[in-house]
Amino acid sequence: MSELSRNPPRKRARGLRVRTGCSTCRARHVKCDERKPACKRCYIGGRLCVYPLASQAVANTLGRGAVDQLRETEPPDWDFMQAIRYYKSVIEPAQSSEFEPTINMDDAFRYFNEDTKFAFTCLTTANRISALGRNSGRLLGYGERQQDLSGLWASHSKYMLLLLEKMNGVMKQTLLEGPKRICRGNSTVIYCLLNLLSCDLKIKGSLWLAHLNGFLAYMTEIGGAARLLGHNRLQWEFCDLMVRIIKVNTFAPAHQLLRNEEYSELDIKVYVEASPSNDMPCPAGLLAHIMRITKIRKRVSLNPSLADALGPSIQGLFRDIEDFDVEEWVATSLLGAKEILPTLGRLFQDAVHLHALMTLPRQAVLDAHPQASSYESLCLHQRLGLMEHLRRLFPKVQYSPALLWPVVVAGVAAGAADADAAQDQTYVDSCLHAIWWQPASMGDPVYCIEKLRAFWQSGKTEWEECFYEPTPC
Repeated sequence: MSELSRNPPRKRARGLRVRTGCSTCRARHVKCDERKPACKRCYIGGRLCVYPLASQAVANTLGRGAVDQLRETEPPDWDFMQAIRYYKSVIEPAQSSEFEPTINMDDAFRYFNEDTKFAFTCLTTANRISALGRNSGRLLGYGERQQDLSGLWASHSKYMLLLLEKMNGVMKQTLLEGPKRICRGNSTVIYCLLNLLSCDLKIKGSLWLAHLNGFLAYMTEIGGAARLLGHNRLQWEFCDLMVRIIKVNTFAPAHQLLRNEEYSELDIKVYVEASPSNDMPCPAGLLAHIMRITKIRKRVSLNPSLADALGPSIQGLFRDIEDFDVEEWVATSLLGAKEILPTLGRLFQDAVHLHALMTLPRQAVLDAHPQASSYESLCLHQRLGLMEHLRRLFPKVQYSPALLWPVVVAGVAAGAADADAAQDQTYVDSCLHAIWWQPASMGDPVYCIEKLRAFWQSGKTEWEECFYEPTPC
């Protein structure tokens, strides 16, 4: 008998396949020790550790047919409790009070009504889907990875529909009943719109633009922002949405801007000073200048012959940007991180100036800067100043999404063909990835990353060659 037949090869013992590990380890086909809130492999590897909902684990073990029957035995508010668990273990540790006070959610959860539970659960589910997309290096579209994320998609769709139904019902009732119901109705409608928008920004190919247009139409229908005076929560939500619209308009071609002409620069300044935005802590005075830039862009787009006539207005705009008093803003600002405010103010001042250089009529820009030897040298000088402040501030900031707008402005300017461009592009790309991995972010910079990378590779240099369509940066 041969040696081989006397000693047959040993078969490797196969244990039972475990289906209760975290989603990240299961996707990577590695063993999970099931520690919570983060397993050892995810903790060491710096990966997001997310455990499936109870119904998903049951479905994996017993089959999908058992889930509907078992759902009936789940305790009330089960999805809401799962959302709280995810929030406490992933989102809350990443929050910062640098730019606005953090809310004690342990107290807030006790007072959540049905509407706020729906909104919170929907937004948290969108965050979970976005986080799993980050692990794949992309933003997931509706229904993607249905095989392993079916439970999350079902939950997300359920609460999105509940939010839409609630918002549409209250909106209809509010407009029918008029002023006697206007404040309570506005609160629900604007709150739902803000959460729907935040959810949709985390999923590719969504309705974020429709939500912003819907908000502007609704505000016009109820008589504008004056309806919100004296209601602090409403003013904060209004400001958040208006700041998002101002940002989107900077990342859109001049012929596709969202309409917000009924709000003056003074209106925005007054509201933003009272309710500063965590995701865009731009000084209110500079935010008003961004609105002025947008309005000039639109006028020139509609009638290019106005470029010469608008020369004095453009020169006055640049003077106002340069004369912005950062020290005065620091002294009166409501933002919490006083030690970084001077650099933050100068960073946004440089970014607004550079945005104006790249988007306003070329000759008017040169007329406003007679000392510049050329347009290219003018933009390069401004970009280098912006990058200097960015490199100094970005490592110090805990909540990096606050710097998204100036980072993107620097990225577009880095499309120029100069000796420092490649190095600046690399730094901007690294900043955008750091922002993308921030769990507490209310949006996703994936669209900006995609647009900028394609723009850099194309060799183009103009602002609207990068943002040729509205982009939710």
